[in-house]
Amino acid sequence: DPKVANAVAPAFLIPLMLFSGFFVNRDTIPVWLAWIEWISPFRYGLEALYENEYTDSPFGDGPLEDLNLNLGLGLATVLLFVVGIGY
Repeated sequence: DPKVANAVAPAFLIPLMLFSGFFVNRDTIPVWLAWIEWISPFRYGLEALYENEYTDSPFGDGPLEDLNLNLGLGLATVLLFVVGIGY
């Protein structure tokens, strides 16, 4: 039943969100509740976000630079306009 699911879901999701490390600092989580941090999918998403934002990117400058495509501003603008009109 959707009404029951809407009523029960916060009871499961709020602890997972609280103990993911975004709302509550990991150092302040009581030891007996620390296991919630490891089962929270929000924690792993937050870790991926931190890793992406605050570490050096191994991907290089971008796809065009990796392929050595130097289109120039004018040609890139025209190409973007033509592709935009096509869709």
